[in-house]
Amino acid sequence: MNSTKLMNGIKYFSITAILAVIIGILWGIFRPQDNSDSFLIMNKDKVSLLSVDDKKEISNITVDDNFSTGVCSIKIDLGKLSPQTDTVIDQWLRKNSANFCYEESYPFIEKNHIVPSTDTTRRTLITGGIKNSESFNKITDLIPDLLKPNYGEYINFNKNSNGKIVPQLKKSYSSGDVSLSVPTICSIININKINPIDYDVTYSLFDHDKHIGLIITERQNPTNTLYYNYSTDPTKPSTTMTFNPNFALY
Repeated sequence: MNSTKLMNGIKYFSITAILAVIIGILWGIFRPQDNSDSFLIMNKDKVSLLSVDDKKEISNITVDDNFSTGVCSIKIDLGKLSPQTDTVIDQWLRKNSANFCYEESYPFIEKNHIVPSTDTTRRTLITGGIKNSESFNKITDLIPDLLKPNYGEYINFNKNSNGKIVPQLKKSYSSGDVSLSVPTICSIININKINPIDYDVTYSLFDHDKHIGLIITERQNPTNTLYYNYSTDPTKPSTTMTFNPNFALY
Protein backbone atom coordinates (compact mmCIF):
# COMPACT_ATOMS: atom_id res chain seq x y z
CA MET A 1 0.00 0.00 0.00
CA ASN A 2 2.69 2.47 1.05
CA SER A 3 4.84 1.61 -1.98
CA THR A 4 1.84 2.14 -4.27
CA LYS A 5 1.18 5.59 -2.78
CA LEU A 6 4.87 6.43 -3.13
CA MET A 7 4.90 5.41 -6.80
CA ASN A 8 1.72 7.41 -7.47
CA GLY A 9 3.26 10.43 -5.74
CA ILE A 10 6.40 10.17 -7.85
CA LYS A 11 4.34 9.89 -11.05
CA TYR A 12 2.23 12.91 -10.05
CA PHE A 13 5.33 14.96 -9.26
CA SER A 14 6.98 13.96 -12.56
CA ILE A 15 3.90 14.85 -14.62
CA THR A 16 3.54 18.19 -12.80
CA ALA A 17 7.20 19.03 -13.38
CA ILE A 18 6.97 18.16 -17.08
CA LEU A 19 3.82 20.27 -17.50
CA ALA A 20 5.53 23.20 -15.76
CA VAL A 21 8.47 22.98 -18.17
CA ILE A 22 6.15 22.82 -21.19
CA ILE A 23 4.10 25.79 -19.97
CA GLY A 24 7.30 27.76 -19.38
CA ILE A 25 8.53 27.04 -22.91
CA LEU A 26 5.19 27.97 -24.47
CA TRP A 27 5.04 31.20 -22.45
CA GLY A 28 8.49 32.14 -23.61
CA ILE A 29 7.46 31.60 -27.23
CA PHE A 30 3.97 33.06 -27.27
CA ARG A 31 3.93 35.72 -24.55
CA PRO A 32 3.30 39.26 -25.86
CA GLN A 33 6.51 40.97 -26.88
CA ASP A 34 7.07 44.61 -25.93
CA ASN A 35 8.69 46.18 -28.97
CA SER A 36 9.32 49.52 -27.30
CA ASP A 37 12.88 50.65 -26.66
CA SER A 38 11.86 53.58 -24.46
CA PHE A 39 12.77 51.95 -21.18
CA LEU A 40 14.30 53.58 -18.12
CA ILE A 41 15.38 52.09 -14.80
CA MET A 42 14.29 53.68 -11.53
CA ASN A 43 15.59 53.46 -7.98
CA LYS A 44 13.00 51.65 -5.87
CA ASP A 45 14.18 53.28 -2.62
CA LYS A 46 13.69 56.77 -4.06
CA VAL A 47 10.36 55.82 -5.61
CA SER A 48 9.17 54.53 -2.22
CA LEU A 49 9.52 58.07 -0.80
CA LEU A 50 7.26 59.66 -3.42
CA SER A 51 3.65 60.66 -2.96
CA VAL A 52 0.88 58.13 -3.46
CA ASP A 53 -0.13 59.77 -6.74
CA ASP A 54 3.43 59.79 -8.08
CA LYS A 55 3.92 56.13 -7.13
CA LYS A 56 0.67 55.20 -8.85
CA GLU A 57 1.78 57.06 -11.97
CA ILE A 58 5.02 55.09 -12.01
CA SER A 59 3.20 51.83 -11.35
CA ASN A 60 1.02 52.44 -14.41
CA ILE A 61 4.04 52.50 -16.72
CA THR A 62 6.10 49.83 -14.94
CA VAL A 63 6.86 46.76 -17.07
CA ASP A 64 9.10 44.97 -14.56
CA ASP A 65 9.38 45.74 -10.84
CA ASN A 66 12.08 43.10 -10.32
CA PHE A 67 14.49 44.17 -13.04
CA SER A 68 17.45 43.52 -10.72
CA THR A 69 18.10 42.42 -7.15
CA GLY A 70 19.52 45.82 -6.18
CA VAL A 71 17.81 49.16 -5.69
CA CYS A 72 17.72 49.79 -9.45
CA SER A 73 14.89 47.34 -9.93
CA ILE A 74 11.97 49.24 -11.48
CA LYS A 75 11.84 49.14 -15.28
CA ILE A 76 9.42 51.62 -16.79
CA ASP A 77 8.32 52.22 -20.37
CA LEU A 78 8.21 55.89 -21.28
CA GLY A 79 6.03 54.95 -24.23
CA LYS A 80 3.20 54.12 -21.81
CA LEU A 81 2.91 57.67 -20.48
CA SER A 82 -0.38 59.23 -21.45
CA PRO A 83 -0.93 61.42 -23.30
CA GLN A 84 2.17 61.05 -25.48
CA THR A 85 2.91 64.74 -25.87
CA ASP A 86 6.25 66.49 -25.58
CA THR A 87 4.97 68.61 -22.69
CA VAL A 88 3.82 65.60 -20.64
CA ILE A 89 7.03 63.66 -21.31
CA ASP A 90 9.29 66.60 -20.54
CA GLN A 91 7.51 67.43 -17.28
CA TRP A 92 7.47 63.81 -16.14
CA LEU A 93 11.16 63.26 -16.89
CA ARG A 94 12.07 66.54 -15.21
CA LYS A 95 10.01 65.68 -12.10
CA ASN A 96 11.60 62.23 -11.80
CA SER A 97 15.13 63.10 -12.90
CA ALA A 98 16.65 62.28 -9.50
CA ASN A 99 14.84 58.92 -9.32
CA PHE A 100 16.48 57.26 -12.33
CA CYS A 101 19.41 54.87 -12.32
CA TYR A 102 21.24 56.39 -15.25
CA GLU A 103 24.00 53.84 -15.79
CA GLU A 104 21.44 51.02 -15.79
CA SER A 105 19.28 53.05 -18.21
CA TYR A 106 22.05 53.88 -20.68
CA PRO A 107 21.79 50.66 -22.75
CA PHE A 108 18.12 51.38 -23.42
CA ILE A 109 18.63 55.09 -24.12
CA GLU A 110 21.53 54.51 -26.50
CA LYS A 111 19.67 51.73 -28.31
CA ASN A 112 16.73 54.05 -28.90
CA HIS A 113 18.88 56.58 -30.75
CA ILE A 114 21.58 54.63 -32.57
CA VAL A 115 21.11 54.10 -36.30
CA PRO A 116 22.57 50.66 -37.10
CA SER A 117 24.44 49.97 -40.31
CA THR A 118 21.48 47.89 -41.51
CA ASP A 119 19.22 50.95 -41.41
CA THR A 120 20.39 52.37 -44.72
CA THR A 121 17.27 54.54 -45.09
CA ARG A 122 17.96 56.67 -42.04
CA ARG A 123 21.71 56.68 -42.63
CA THR A 124 21.13 58.03 -46.12
CA LEU A 125 18.88 60.77 -44.73
CA ILE A 126 21.49 61.75 -42.18
CA THR A 127 24.33 61.73 -44.72
CA GLY A 128 22.26 63.88 -47.08
CA GLY A 129 21.83 66.60 -44.47
CA ILE A 130 25.48 66.99 -43.46
CA LYS A 131 26.42 70.55 -42.49
CA ASN A 132 29.66 70.80 -40.53
CA SER A 133 32.02 68.90 -38.22
CA GLU A 134 34.01 69.58 -35.07
CA SER A 135 35.48 67.76 -32.09
CA PHE A 136 32.89 65.82 -30.10
CA ASN A 137 34.01 67.53 -26.91
CA LYS A 138 32.41 70.75 -28.25
CA ILE A 139 29.15 69.08 -27.22
CA THR A 140 30.29 67.35 -24.05
CA ASP A 141 32.02 70.48 -22.69
CA LEU A 142 28.57 72.10 -22.53
CA ILE A 143 27.33 69.50 -20.03
CA PRO A 144 27.93 70.55 -16.40
CA ASP A 145 28.71 67.02 -15.15
CA LEU A 146 28.88 63.97 -17.42
CA LEU A 147 28.65 61.72 -14.36
CA LYS A 148 25.47 63.38 -13.09
CA PRO A 149 23.13 63.87 -16.03
CA ASN A 150 19.71 65.38 -15.62
CA TYR A 151 16.53 65.09 -17.58
CA GLY A 152 15.28 68.56 -18.30
CA GLU A 153 18.66 69.52 -19.80
CA TYR A 154 19.04 69.36 -23.57
CA ILE A 155 21.59 70.00 -26.26
CA ASN A 156 19.91 72.13 -28.92
CA PHE A 157 21.21 72.18 -32.48
CA ASN A 158 20.55 75.40 -34.36
CA LYS A 159 22.02 77.00 -37.47
CA ASN A 160 23.88 80.27 -37.08
CA SER A 161 23.89 83.09 -39.64
CA ASN A 162 26.54 81.24 -41.67
CA GLY A 163 24.49 78.07 -41.86
CA LYS A 164 26.69 76.14 -39.43
CA ILE A 165 25.06 73.98 -36.78
CA VAL A 166 26.02 75.14 -33.29
CA PRO A 167 25.18 73.05 -30.19
CA GLN A 168 23.90 74.88 -27.13
CA LEU A 169 22.90 73.72 -23.67
CA LYS A 170 19.28 74.50 -22.84
CA LYS A 171 17.65 73.82 -19.47
CA SER A 172 14.14 73.76 -20.82
CA TYR A 173 12.31 72.26 -23.74
CA SER A 174 9.99 73.96 -26.22
CA SER A 175 7.91 72.25 -28.86
CA GLY A 176 9.81 72.28 -32.13
CA ASP A 177 13.27 72.27 -30.55
CA VAL A 178 15.84 70.24 -32.48
CA SER A 179 17.64 68.63 -29.59
CA LEU A 180 18.94 65.58 -27.79
CA SER A 181 18.68 65.09 -24.04
CA VAL A 182 21.82 65.27 -21.94
CA PRO A 183 21.28 61.64 -20.79
CA THR A 184 21.28 60.61 -24.47
CA ILE A 185 24.71 62.20 -25.00
CA CYS A 186 25.97 60.57 -21.79
CA SER A 187 24.63 57.17 -22.89
CA ILE A 188 26.58 57.41 -26.16
CA ILE A 189 29.78 58.12 -24.25
CA ASN A 190 29.14 55.43 -21.64
CA ILE A 191 28.11 52.56 -23.93
CA ASN A 192 30.85 53.17 -26.51
CA LYS A 193 33.59 54.05 -23.98
CA ILE A 194 34.25 57.30 -25.81
CA ASN A 195 36.84 59.88 -24.86
CA PRO A 196 35.24 62.92 -26.52
CA ILE A 197 38.52 64.66 -27.40
CA ASP A 198 39.47 61.64 -29.55
CA TYR A 199 36.29 61.78 -31.65
CA ASP A 200 34.80 64.15 -34.21
CA VAL A 201 31.09 64.79 -34.63
CA THR A 202 29.44 65.68 -37.92
CA TYR A 203 26.08 67.43 -37.67
CA SER A 204 23.19 66.83 -40.00
CA LEU A 205 19.81 68.51 -40.29
CA PHE A 206 17.23 66.84 -42.50
CA ASP A 207 13.51 66.78 -43.28
CA HIS A 208 13.31 70.59 -43.53
CA ASP A 209 15.74 70.97 -40.62
CA LYS A 210 13.30 69.29 -38.20
CA HIS A 211 15.58 66.35 -37.32
CA ILE A 212 19.14 66.18 -36.05
CA GLY A 213 21.58 63.46 -36.96
CA LEU A 214 25.04 62.94 -35.49
CA ILE A 215 27.88 61.03 -37.12
CA ILE A 216 30.52 60.33 -34.48
CA THR A 217 33.90 59.15 -35.76
CA GLU A 218 37.05 58.08 -33.95
CA ARG A 219 39.75 60.36 -35.33
CA GLN A 220 42.52 57.74 -35.37
CA ASN A 221 40.21 55.00 -36.63
CA PRO A 222 37.72 56.48 -39.11
CA THR A 223 36.10 53.09 -39.70
CA ASN A 224 34.75 53.35 -36.15
CA THR A 225 31.76 55.52 -37.01
CA LEU A 226 28.45 55.75 -35.15
CA TYR A 227 25.20 57.27 -36.40
CA TYR A 228 22.58 58.72 -34.05
CA ASN A 229 19.35 60.62 -34.34
CA TYR A 230 16.22 61.27 -32.35
CA SER A 231 14.48 58.86 -33.46
CA THR A 232 11.78 56.89 -35.12
CA ASP A 233 8.84 55.94 -33.00
CA PRO A 234 10.37 53.12 -30.95
CA THR A 235 7.15 51.12 -31.07
CA LYS A 236 7.49 50.78 -34.85
CA PRO A 237 10.25 49.45 -37.13
CA SER A 238 12.60 52.20 -38.20
CA THR A 239 11.84 51.41 -41.85
CA THR A 240 8.39 53.00 -41.41
CA MET A 241 10.20 56.35 -41.07
CA THR A 242 7.63 57.53 -38.54
CA PHE A 243 9.75 60.10 -36.71
CA ASN A 244 8.47 60.90 -33.25
CA PRO A 245 10.00 64.14 -31.93
CA ASN A 246 8.82 63.30 -28.42
CA PHE A 247 11.69 60.83 -28.17
CA ALA A 248 14.17 63.66 -28.48
CA LEU A 249 13.29 64.08 -24.83
CA TYR A 250 14.28 60.53 -23.90
